[in-house]
Amino acid sequence: MLRRMKEELSKQKSVNGTLQSELDAIRGTNSSEAGSRTRDANGRNTPSLDDPELRLKLADAQRQLSTLSKVASDHQSLTTEHSALQDEHAQLRDAYSQEMEDANDRIDQLQSEVDRLHQLSAGAQDIKRLQLDYADLQTENQDLQRKVQLLLGASEDYGASGSGDHRNSDMSNFESEEDLNEEDLNQ
Repeated sequence: MLRRMKEELSKQKSVNGTLQSELDAIRGTNSSEAGSRTRDANGRNTPSLDDPELRLKLADAQRQLSTLSKVASDHQSLTTEHSALQDEHAQLRDAYSQEMEDANDRIDQLQSEVDRLHQLSAGAQDIKRLQLDYADLQTENQDLQRKVQLLLGASEDYGASGSGDHRNSDMSNFESEEDLNEEDLNQ
């Protein structure tokens, strides 16, 4: 739009210059006629407007001058608007940059939080696994305590009878103490 207005301004200046040179040519070439058609106004020779061709040229020059004035005014307002838009663009670009920095900072914070939560989750899984291992160990411990009690009870019965041939009913499933010890180790 600005370029088109500049082109129009250049074109109008060119036409205005041509008209001015034609006007000067008319004044200079026909000096005797021009002198007869001029009057003295404020110390200047002003051509008479009796010539219809000169009137048309003057009207055309005035119309072109009016168009040029409007183009110049439009150009000035567009230049002002363009400057305002450039300022607004710079402000928006700065605000965008700041928003992007803030968003990147927030993303970094959230990523750190996600990493921390992953570590906590892994720790929670370790705790669950350890709790299960602890429960298994407690169950195994209870089994072992029961077997120890059985063994103690069997050895007391064995020692009380005074003979190695008599066995407690709890030990009747085992043929020897070695079998009993081997069974305990397998479990």
